[in-house]
Amino acid sequence: MKILHCITVSRLVVVAIIAGGVAAFISGAWPATGIVLTFLGVIGGLLDHYSSGMREREVDGFFEAQAKLFARKGIGNLYTEAAKIEWEKGGGKQVVEKFQKALEIDPNDKEALASLGIMFALESSFDQWLKNSKGAGFHARLTAAKAYALKGKSLASNDHIFYDVLGIIYDVEGNHEKARGEFRKSGTLRSDPYWHLMMSISYGMSGQHEQQLAEVRQAIKEGANSWYVDFCHGRALKDIGDYDQALPELKKAHRIHKWQVHVMRELIDAYYMQGHFGKAAKYAAFCSLALFRWFPVSSLRHFGEFIHHFLLYLFLGLSKRVWRISRHVPILKELHMRLCSPAQPWARLGIMLIERGHYRFAEKHLRKACDVLPDSPYLWANLCSCLALQNKRTEAIEKCDIAIQFAHDESLLAQLTQYKKNLESADYTEPKRIVDVGPGTNKIWRIRPVP
Repeated sequence: MKILHCITVSRLVVVAIIAGGVAAFISGAWPATGIVLTFLGVIGGLLDHYSSGMREREVDGFFEAQAKLFARKGIGNLYTEAAKIEWEKGGGKQVVEKFQKALEIDPNDKEALASLGIMFALESSFDQWLKNSKGAGFHARLTAAKAYALKGKSLASNDHIFYDVLGIIYDVEGNHEKARGEFRKSGTLRSDPYWHLMMSISYGMSGQHEQQLAEVRQAIKEGANSWYVDFCHGRALKDIGDYDQALPELKKAHRIHKWQVHVMRELIDAYYMQGHFGKAAKYAAFCSLALFRWFPVSSLRHFGEFIHHFLLYLFLGLSKRVWRISRHVPILKELHMRLCSPAQPWARLGIMLIERGHYRFAEKHLRKACDVLPDSPYLWANLCSCLALQNKRTEAIEKCDIAIQFAHDESLLAQLTQYKKNLESADYTEPKRIVDVGPGTNKIWRIRPVP
């Protein structure tokens, strides 16, 4: 009775199914029904075994013996099938262990090689994105991913997955041209357009943002349609400086995956660069929460970013309200200018965007700064430089005249006068320069060339 009490109905069913399959094997016929019965029985037994929480050596040994038997007969790899089931259930470490066990049974198991390569390559890419790419564990995973991909490629040269994995690895290593070579080869082996998204990511990593956007648009033209397409499109638009067009695409992706940290990271940057610090702070807080369980260091870094953006939002909001009164009282105006220039954050964001090469939004911010402080020669000089960088030379000369009109510092006046002459010259070749404004003051902070 004790023995019967220990045997559950599910285990009896499993034993019966396995028996049917093994009987077919003993007969030497191995009909299709015998294969299916044995697969179902062994995998079902595995699931029942793990769901009960028992780690019985006899069952593990039996499972491994069956896996070896199947591998020798060329039927399949039970560990690979079990790993795929765990993967669908969201398993982590157990999935890797089962795929590795599958390779012990059959070192040429292409599914196991591809799956381990994908997992390790994506994990390495994510660690690099989180700035956690200096440890020995990171390099060990990257090396293992490359080994799996290269072996799989040698076994299945017509399978695009191994080219995709190698491309991701080469991008992580910084070898972007080689990565794009792998992605292009992948594109010749598949009928879908999604390899263009990997090309887009690679171009983005190497700072070639026009090509980054072109690849996403090509994928969309060929029929690509998913939340990830929206995300890649929004990120590419943001990276070329079209923040207003990027936000709708990023929001579409965020509506489907609200806790996707990559999407929230791009939203933080897009909102910040437009001066929407409150919204940037909100997504920084959500990003910190999403990372808290598995990546506490990165979570803490995003929490610090949330504090910074939120305080900036409060402080600048207060500054704008106080400026309505302080600008009419000379003493209060001088104090306000020293503590926090009312032209902020537009003046600072304008400089940051010029450095990124995003001149359209830089011009927008600098015009706003000049509206707030119309007698600042430094702000007009910045706007002049921004216009010149967009080849709007006529308007740039007009703004330079305004800057000269308000310039009282001899050094600045001399620079602006020379700068205007250069702009008016037909053979102007001197690199354009920015006159940068220091925080809280109207003094020259530094003058530097802009690429």
